[in-house]
Amino acid sequence: MEFVEGGWRLKPLHRLIVTSRAYRRSSGGGGSGAGADPDNRLLSRMNVGRMEAEVVRDALLHLAGRLDPTRGGQELENSDVFTTFRRSLYYSCQPESDGRSAFSAPFDGPDPGDCYRRAKTIQPQQALALSNSELVHAMARSLAEATHAALPASVRDDPRSFAAAAFTSVLARPPR
Repeated sequence: MEFVEGGWRLKPLHRLIVTSRAYRRSSGGGGSGAGADPDNRLLSRMNVGRMEAEVVRDALLHLAGRLDPTRGGQELENSDVFTTFRRSLYYSCQPESDGRSAFSAPFDGPDPGDCYRRAKTIQPQQALALSNSELVHAMARSLAEATHAALPASVRDDPRSFAAAAFTSVLARPPR
């Protein structure tokens, strides 16, 4: 309604959104909201959710510094999912057997025959698929090398410093 009444202009709508109390709320659980509303019925914080298969793959590539951010282009074949570093949304998704990614199979990838609805299952095979994946091993190696190279020479061989730096680079906060 505000958008239409504002003459279809985006700037006043953006200003309204970013100055609202709802927009400025924190989604962290560290405040008094978690104690006052442990079931989060008042939506005082963001609920923890499962990442989709594409997000898992893209996050791995991003953390390792290998994600190709190029926008647009040709649809990619799923057979290349382990050898190319484009974002996962550029891979084919179709009902035929070559339209399903080997990486996303254990993670409930989209099923085009089901109007792209996703099942939300958590299975032990998902953790096993990640721990046995060559892509995950290669990205972990890249992350470790980048973390080691970023450390000052004076603490480069200290395991605690390396662990703290790796933790911080992955979770964007220091370990505690």
